[in-house]
Amino acid sequence: MRFAILIEHTLTGFSAHVPDLPGCVAAGETREETLELIREAIALHLEGMRQHGETVPQPTSSFEYVEVGRQEGGEPPGESLARIPFCPPHGIG
Repeated sequence: MRFAILIEHTLTGFSAHVPDLPGCVAAGETREETLELIREAIALHLEGMRQHGETVPQPTSSFEYVEVGRQEGGEPPGESLARIPFCPPHGIG
């Protein structure tokens, strides 16, 4: 099976989650470590679902990148993807 994952840069490294498998997450110091850990997490998650008699869902999520137009003083389209500000949870940072 092939699942879409979302990898995010964090304050301490990287994290990943699988939209089609709620609760299936991994975190590591490097992107490569995080990819390895999320593969293991997916395998364990699916094994646990099967052991509990749960139906393993077919992957349905996909990801797309979207470009945003040039803003005054910003880069022209195609030179960067949308920048999303990081807002740490209350009490962190």
